[in-house]
Amino acid sequence: MNRNLQTRIVFYWAVRDSSYRNWFSEEIEYLRENPNIDLRIYCCPDPNPVPLTSSEKISSSSSSSSSSDAEKEAKHEVSSQYSYEKYEQLNVHDEVLTTIMANDGDTAVFCCGPEGINLGARNAVISSLSQQSNYVDYYEESFSW
Repeated sequence: MNRNLQTRIVFYWAVRDSSYRNWFSEEIEYLRENPNIDLRIYCCPDPNPVPLTSSEKISSSSSSSSSSDAEKEAKHEVSSQYSYEKYEQLNVHDEVLTTIMANDGDTAVFCCGPEGINLGARNAVISSLSQQSNYVDYYEESFSW
């Protein structure tokens, strides 16, 4: 076992309403302060995003003049050094696969969500097994609305 490897946690949280993050504001701030944790929050598009703290910056991607206002508003992001918040739907498969492939060591994936989210994470793990040789553990908790 290589004890020089640093543990890195990438935490994805998908919420339907950006106000839900207020339920866990203290926990979110705690996670954001840890340099070993990348916190990535995905909210359904919100036309008026509010940053988690004043230390974060709101940026919007530049759009062509043909883009609608709704598209422009949906591109708002809240970012900090180790975390970000996007107002777009989380593509679970692509995000999890990218995270696994970027890792130099073994990986554990913990997924808790409805069937669609769990399926995306599970399929990403399966896809990664044929593309790299590191060990990947998968743990799942399922719920439905």
